[in-house]
Amino acid sequence: MLPGSAAPAAGSGMFVPTQTVGTVLCCICGVAMQPNPANMCARCIRARVDITEGVPRHAAVVYCPDCTSYLQPPRSWLRAGPESPELMQILLRRLNRPLARLRVSLSAAEFVFSEPHSKRLRLKLRLRREVFNAVVLEQTHPVEFTVHDRLCDACARAQSNPDQWVAVVQLRQHVPHRRTFLYLEQLLLKHGQASLALRVAAAPGGLDFFFGSRSHAARLVDFLATVAPVQTQTAKQLVSHDTKSNVYNYKHTFSVEICPICREDLIALSPQVSRDLGGLGPIVLCIKVTNAIALLDPLTLRVHHLEEKKYRVYNFKAALTSKQLVEYIVLDIEHESPEITIDGSRYQLAYAQVARVSDFGKNDTMFTVRTHLGHLLNPGDLALGYDLYGANLNDDDMDTAMMRHSLPEVILVKKSFAKRPRTRRWKLKRLPMEEDAVNKAKGELEKRADEYEEFLRDLEHNSDIRFQIDLYKDEDYRSEMASTIGDDVPTVPIEELIEDLSLGDDEEEDEGGEGNQHADMIDQIMGDVVKDLVAGTVGGAANLIVGHPFDTIKVKLQSQPTPAPGQFPKYAGAVDAVKQTIAAEGPRGLYKGMGAPLATVAAFNALLFTVRGQMEALLRSEPGQPLTVNQQVVAGAGAGVAVSFLACPTELIKCSALASAAPAAAAAAASPVGGGAATATATATASVAAVKYGGPVDVAKQVLRSEGGVGGLFKGLGPTLAREVPGNALMFGVYEAIKQYLAGGQDTSSLGRGSLVVAGGLAGASFWGSVYPTDVVKSVIQVDDYKNPKYSGSMDAFRKILAADGVKGLYKGFGPAMARSVPANAACFLAYEVTRSALG
Repeated sequence: MLPGSAAPAAGSGMFVPTQTVGTVLCCICGVAMQPNPANMCARCIRARVDITEGVPRHAAVVYCPDCTSYLQPPRSWLRAGPESPELMQILLRRLNRPLARLRVSLSAAEFVFSEPHSKRLRLKLRLRREVFNAVVLEQTHPVEFTVHDRLCDACARAQSNPDQWVAVVQLRQHVPHRRTFLYLEQLLLKHGQASLALRVAAAPGGLDFFFGSRSHAARLVDFLATVAPVQTQTAKQLVSHDTKSNVYNYKHTFSVEICPICREDLIALSPQVSRDLGGLGPIVLCIKVTNAIALLDPLTLRVHHLEEKKYRVYNFKAALTSKQLVEYIVLDIEHESPEITIDGSRYQLAYAQVARVSDFGKNDTMFTVRTHLGHLLNPGDLALGYDLYGANLNDDDMDTAMMRHSLPEVILVKKSFAKRPRTRRWKLKRLPMEEDAVNKAKGELEKRADEYEEFLRDLEHNSDIRFQIDLYKDEDYRSEMASTIGDDVPTVPIEELIEDLSLGDDEEEDEGGEGNQHADMIDQIMGDVVKDLVAGTVGGAANLIVGHPFDTIKVKLQSQPTPAPGQFPKYAGAVDAVKQTIAAEGPRGLYKGMGAPLATVAAFNALLFTVRGQMEALLRSEPGQPLTVNQQVVAGAGAGVAVSFLACPTELIKCSALASAAPAAAAAAASPVGGGAATATATATASVAAVKYGGPVDVAKQVLRSEGGVGGLFKGLGPTLAREVPGNALMFGVYEAIKQYLAGGQDTSSLGRGSLVVAGGLAGASFWGSVYPTDVVKSVIQVDDYKNPKYSGSMDAFRKILAADGVKGLYKGFGPAMARSVPANAACFLAYEVTRSALG
């Protein structure tokens, strides 16, 4: 076989030549390479072409050390952890403009390690660019960012005046322990409800949360109402009043009182309450507290869930609390019934013979009692219970129950375990909390430490509580320490712990920053785009459904031909137009031409409210701060510019479809002589009336075909801009002014739906009351004949309408328009606000 040849194909007797890849020599260095249009190897191309030329190697980024946020120009602050994807996104945005200018694409980016104290952030970029025809060169490029520390606006205000808060939530519970607050603290951390608080301070009997916005405080109050039975009262104090802008500044106080009934409390029900609850009790145990109180009769295993409103009617107190539990030893146990499950918890009735641990060596007093813990207790176990035999009770309902019923001497509550020094493989996060001098006292500190240790034991014993909160692995835990723990002592399974999380002093702040950063990024993206899009779509649909019949009559009145001298107009008024439309086309005629706005209602209103939301974000000095009326006017004007380019073609299609419904004979009835604007208007309408459209799509096709292509759809763009820009500026300004007037200040988050309907209706009336003549000019221009136009422009149309019909001609259909604007815009704003509030 010859060299370079292949073996003969099986059964064919033919030789197949081996395919080889052709190579050429580099025109610079002579190295063999695969051919390319440049005829140069990659090394020579890199030596002669630098695709990173012009790409900056140094840049600066502004960082707020207090809230771990980075400045996103012009005025947005975004939280980002070290070497996080969010920080990478912030840094790369600083390079987008030079990369786009040089037509260089970014294929990869990664962080390069730098010391935290160096105030430097280093990136290594992989850039790509086409240098010759079909030759793409890829090259690495280092960029170093210098970190400049500067406080953000919120942190600067907080440091200059730490008490500059707007709203405070005073959370209180009148009980002798803090177990409820320890549990609520973990719920707040898990759900991020306290992340927006300026500070948290411990107070006698509870906690105080200070916020920079009333809406943030209201959000916390709403969350508390879902996890605990609470009663809320609100108050506000006037701080300042600007008489020129009529702006009131208040400090708001939310007083939230938690029901004084806690888990494991013993309650004596009065005869009236016992009858109302179906004969429950009279002695019951509180086994669970959420937004309702779960009461268990330990002698019958009956359970009743009492809502907070119902509890406020009875308003009973705990006869004995967990602080008064006594330790007993179980001498014998005899099961009475099989084990059952109630609300996810297991119970079993049994008779137990118990004795107080404190009586050992002193007396031989024993008690035989009925208990619901038969599935847990065995002879020799320890249990905690309430001693009704020797307790000194100061409760009228308990005294009544003892006189009317034969109560057991002991009510066992839970199984107990020997207390011994131990370590745990898990830890809990804690809220940064300010302590006053009373709470820092030595005895108070020891009491709080004991309560916290007891809370940790409850977490180990009760899996239902652990399910509601987050437990984190302790990296300092050593497995050999577990040998000191008894086999019978409950422990937290390792699968319930969150992995790869350290709670060291240096990392705790980063952890909190990352948790808040993800929530802030999601809130910003959802708030800026998705929420406004969805709410705008719903609002636009409500506006269209309510207002389209009014719009139909308005356009018919505006586009009707001018009658000849001595003749009556086609429509004597709005009511006559409604009657003729229903007689000729039926009720569906009032919704004729609705296809085009229905197809674009989502885009139109979503665009309007989204652009307005973005304008608000640009004008807002800090997140969550309400805007002034003047700022709302500017935001409305910007939104009007954007929607004009969508409203113009949409309304041209609608007006053409509606004007075509008028019969040609009605247009021909106008006198052909006499000249002036009246003849022009009649002829124009007759021309349009002669064109019959099959629907909105057919209108668009004929306009594109016969009126100069896409430009024909934008006929009347000038008057559309003249209507939308000032109209929306006035509408949003009036809407905000009325809301602030009704709310008594800039914070309008507490307004009811009735107030929103009033503000929305008046805002819509202000829109049409100010720009209606412009809308009339727009309508006659859009229905004007393209080939034989009667109006040379907006001003020409304005002069001819004024000359022919006077001022009344500029207000044709004004009645239906105003009648439409109030309910339609009220429905639009109400639907938008309700949807926006539901989305959060």
